[in-house]
Amino acid sequence: MKSFYSNTALENYSGKRVDANEIMFFTNELTSYEAQEFMNLKNELTLFKVLKPHMVEKYKTIYNYKMFDATGKSKIIAANNGLVDDIPFVGVGGKEFQSPIVNIACKIYFSDADIQASAAVRRNVIGMLADQAMRSNFELMNSLGFYGDKLSGIPGIYGNAFITKAAMANDWKISGTITAAQMYQNLVTIYNAIKTVTNNVISPDTCLIAPALYNIMDTTIFNTFNGTTVRQQFEGAQNVKVISTPELAGTALTAGTGTANLKDSLFMFKNIESFISPIVSNWFEMKPPQAIDLRYETICPSGFGGVIIRQPMGCYIANNAT
Repeated sequence: MKSFYSNTALENYSGKRVDANEIMFFTNELTSYEAQEFMNLKNELTLFKVLKPHMVEKYKTIYNYKMFDATGKSKIIAANNGLVDDIPFVGVGGKEFQSPIVNIACKIYFSDADIQASAAVRRNVIGMLADQAMRSNFELMNSLGFYGDKLSGIPGIYGNAFITKAAMANDWKISGTITAAQMYQNLVTIYNAIKTVTNNVISPDTCLIAPALYNIMDTTIFNTFNGTTVRQQFEGAQNVKVISTPELAGTALTAGTGTANLKDSLFMFKNIESFISPIVSNWFEMKPPQAIDLRYETICPSGFGGVIIRQPMGCYIANNAT
């Protein structure tokens, strides 16, 4: 009796050999699928993490503020037969400053099929698109806040003409060319410069600094007895919070401002809303979807007026010395 499982029987049964190219298990049957889904990591945006925004009405197109200063001084007077005719006047004079508020927007789109597929696979595709639209708007606001935009007139931190800008006394990035004491003194010099120019009225409390410079000061030992780094010494002695800021890296500054070969930098200032604040008229919204052919489009606007610095003498930008 011929076995059904003989090679000849298999060939007659199927028309080809099952032991030649066929497999017993398929790839998807041997694949372990992760239930959790992931997004690529992106760097944190510094502007709104550090600065408190000043909110204005959504329909506003210009931000205006007034700055006043005192005029005149008192003096010693001498009476002449009981008459005093040389008493000086004191007064108050003010100026107006203004900058535009611009609309920022992007669009997302999806179809009925996207909605159905999203429900079928339990993936919130529209929510993911909305998150990306918000991130896109915030990336632009963050960039405008640091670098400004000459075409629209939006003011940024780095482009503010009233902020003191200078190179640090030493190059931090060439190994062996600077000591911990010199690095610390570079920071103290900037700190004291702000106090001096403001007659000790303003003491900076925040220092944004390029990541490479932050890492150097955070790993350079200032006190070998207790292991204190330059960053820890400066933060403790001057009560200044030092924050690693990718937006102040030389490559980011060059790309953001359009100025070639800018260096890693730091920005030291007093972080008070009345001194410095981003102007926001609209954080983010999603307009009602509009049917366009076989898909829906949603406009996602924000409103932004740049970063207003009302006390620029209390700020200092320093570039690495290279």
